[in-house]
Amino acid sequence: LAPAKRLQMARFLENNILPENREYLYDHYFDNCSTRIRDLIDRMVDGELAAITGAHSPLTLRGHTRRYTYQYFFMDWLLMFLMGRSIDQPINEWDEMFLPDELEKYVGRVKYRDEQGNTIPLVSDSYVYYKSAGYQGAPARAPARWLPGLFCGLILAGAALTLARYKKRGSKPGRILYGLYNSLIGLLLGIPGLVLTFLMFFTDHQVTYYNENLLLANPLTALAIPLGLLAALNVGRSSSYLLYLWRLLAAAAVLALVGKLFTSVDQENWRSLGAILPVLLALALYSPTPHGKSLQLPCSKWLR
Repeated sequence: LAPAKRLQMARFLENNILPENREYLYDHYFDNCSTRIRDLIDRMVDGELAAITGAHSPLTLRGHTRRYTYQYFFMDWLLMFLMGRSIDQPINEWDEMFLPDELEKYVGRVKYRDEQGNTIPLVSDSYVYYKSAGYQGAPARAPARWLPGLFCGLILAGAALTLARYKKRGSKPGRILYGLYNSLIGLLLGIPGLVLTFLMFFTDHQVTYYNENLLLANPLTALAIPLGLLAALNVGRSSSYLLYLWRLLAAAAVLALVGKLFTSVDQENWRSLGAILPVLLALALYSPTPHGKSLQLPCSKWLR
């Protein structure tokens, strides 16, 4: 940069680190430690960075995030569950620079006119200080990985059906195991549902807003934890209440699926649907009643 631009940047940075300026409402995608550097550099080169990054990106913000998270299955699943439709909208190359790697790539392509009117590259040279052994970097696109989620969902559903048949025989161990399994599912799905509810309604994390995954897991799901324990102990009408709960939650999950198939809902959450919907259907359609009979629904005969 020309000396005058360097001085302008130094003054901006000096003012920006003052106590009254250095704190801001962090946004992982639109106002973070990388986008702020992007904006400052663009200002110093008179908009040349923005000018070369207006093309459409082949990936969404979710797609770019998964390039870095897909290797860690459970963390990837949880992050994708918690983030709503706002990261599934089309973006351009400018938006990709919420990632430092993308910022480095595009800044390396910037050319601008110096004080003498010559067109020169902003970056004259680049080199690597250190590269971790074995690290290959993020891929251009992460694998979908919805099949492992569906596999987990089918395993959980199969366990629910197996324990339901065991309970149907009327044995005490069957009742206890089935009740405890209901509590386990309530724990596995209810805790993420509670976290999502908190983030959506009580925080500034806008990336979690308008998240249809709330139809798949929510605070009601956590009610299965105490109800499952009570059902294991054969307390009152706890088994009936548990059955009604699963029916309600399964209906909400089916509504989410129908909305995805027949409306313009554009949230990319097939991994969440694949992992959660099967087990909800299994618990709702094959939950034994307190008298050892299965709920008679159109699918019951097929499930038996």
